[in-house]
Amino acid sequence: MKENRLDYNVIIFIILLMILTTTKMRGQRFIGDAGVTFDNSKNDINYPFMREWQKAGVEGGIPLRNTLPIKITLAPTDSKGIQDAINQVDTGGEPSVILLKEGTYTIDQPIQLKSNVILRGESKNQVVLEVIIRSNGSNNKQVITFDDVRKSGLEDLTFEYIPNKSIILYDDRNVPLNRFCGSRCFSNDPEGDKNMYVSFVRMKENSKNCWIDNCVFKNSGSDPLEIWGNHITCRNNFIDACYNKGGGGNGYYDIRGDYNLFAYEKVRRIRHFTIQQKAKYNVVTQCEIEVDVNFHNGDRGFNLVENNRITSLQWRSWGAFASGGFRYGHDKPGPNNIIFNNITKGRGNSEQFGGNDKVFVFDQYSKPRVLKNAPPSGNTFYPVVLNGNGGNNGEGCEEILEITAWQDAYLQGNASFNATSLRVEKGKRVSYLKFEIPEDIEDVTGAVLEMSVSNDSGSGLIEVYKGNSNDWTETNLSTSNKPDEMGKLGSLNTSYGVGQYYQWELSGITPGEIIALIVKQIDGNDVSFSSKEGNRPPKLVLELECEEQQESDVSQGFIEMKIFPNPTNDFLTVSGVESGETIMLYDFLGNILKSIISKGEEDRLDLSEIPSGQYVIKAIGNSLILIKE
Repeated sequence: MKENRLDYNVIIFIILLMILTTTKMRGQRFIGDAGVTFDNSKNDINYPFMREWQKAGVEGGIPLRNTLPIKITLAPTDSKGIQDAINQVDTGGEPSVILLKEGTYTIDQPIQLKSNVILRGESKNQVVLEVIIRSNGSNNKQVITFDDVRKSGLEDLTFEYIPNKSIILYDDRNVPLNRFCGSRCFSNDPEGDKNMYVSFVRMKENSKNCWIDNCVFKNSGSDPLEIWGNHITCRNNFIDACYNKGGGGNGYYDIRGDYNLFAYEKVRRIRHFTIQQKAKYNVVTQCEIEVDVNFHNGDRGFNLVENNRITSLQWRSWGAFASGGFRYGHDKPGPNNIIFNNITKGRGNSEQFGGNDKVFVFDQYSKPRVLKNAPPSGNTFYPVVLNGNGGNNGEGCEEILEITAWQDAYLQGNASFNATSLRVEKGKRVSYLKFEIPEDIEDVTGAVLEMSVSNDSGSGLIEVYKGNSNDWTETNLSTSNKPDEMGKLGSLNTSYGVGQYYQWELSGITPGEIIALIVKQIDGNDVSFSSKEGNRPPKLVLELECEEQQESDVSQGFIEMKIFPNPTNDFLTVSGVESGETIMLYDFLGNILKSIISKGEEDRLDLSEIPSGQYVIKAIGNSLILIKE
């Protein structure tokens, strides 16, 4: 009986653990996703430019994977095969996917991407683009170029540069970590090979609202990434090693544009992570950077580096932060480059620039300086709200539930249209949507109707009304059975841009009801929104009450214990656990896969042998979800 009781207790423990951790999974978003919001109660009036950082990245967020149609599927081929698919795909003006099946692709010529095309791998580690393009130093080439492109992306791909011959890359894998390596590690033309000046990706200045998500860039010829456009999101990418990383602007993760977002990036064994050449309002957060963050040459300031792990050890030439030199003709960093709440380590006492008790600014040559000996009033410069638990100053408890439209169509006169767009036009076109609200949810404390403009921009006042009937469908909607207006729920008066998301705050939504919404334009130019048959379907985003004590416990765990980076590849850092406490890694069956005794401050877990998937990190009563890639 004692053994049975033990088994029973283990089962109960596992169930409770899963309930605890999935509480925070509901409605979970990641930085850069569509629908991410910000808690503006945390804005500090001493830093009025904080709001600008909220605009960084793809406007409206990276579209969710399951909302984008797959138009073409490719088997392993060469550059021409990929380019032909890009040229031939009919996007219809909407983001569309070319899916690359598992295998090796021979990249022998540069590829030009076009608007609304996403190159997506079937599996990140199994779709490998082997690059054999050759180029000397006077004529750098790029594997993928975004030239005057909108709403395009790279997802789930591995890029690897293949030289003419086997070449030893000197870096922290084969040199002493505690001694300066010099030109042996940081030079061009290794072993005399002068034909590897090839960058993996260049996003040119005229490109906007594009992204690189969950890709690997291995052994680049020169710069792995050149992000020169605006409103670009680079997220979940792994950048590792470079052949040409000597002088002359080689081996850079090169950031030059405005309003770009870099989140969950892992960068190592290249020359610099640079912010330069008029870059402004860029955000770097939740990254693991094993090179220097270098404000290299004449940025325009107002860039944010917050909540990262930045390590540049003794074998490298630079500390965690650096700049270009005046004697080399580099301009100094611009104003208000803010550095806050990073974990820093490396040459030149880099640890001094870490922590959350003071704010640093990098507006001078060489290194940052202390701007203020106190954190911002909200303890962050980037008050992003994830998991639906923000906006209430930490008081109370709310969860987020997203519901996609069940039925939608629009009327134009006596004609009904059930297509990929919902149109509204004053006196001519009215759209109707139906949502089914689940019964078994907590009370609704807030509601937002979220819609995205499809292919026709417009402007003016658009109002949302509650309909008085539900006895219609998108296939039989007519002037005789359409719902009539009961009362106005929300309104918005603005300009509506193609591809952008807009929200109407609603009221009077209750669990268990089927609600009909009427969307009509009161004044302005007509607008076309994506329907549920389109790429970005309308959604109701509901804020729900939840049990106060349970949320308090879970939130407390999130505040006390932190894991970084998340998602991760090989190593995980855990902080906020007292010395002597046990840190455990579970799978969702309750099996303990790994456990260590905390040394206090920061602990590092080797996850290289753990398969990809979702896991639970648990310590001192706190549980967090971990994604292993």
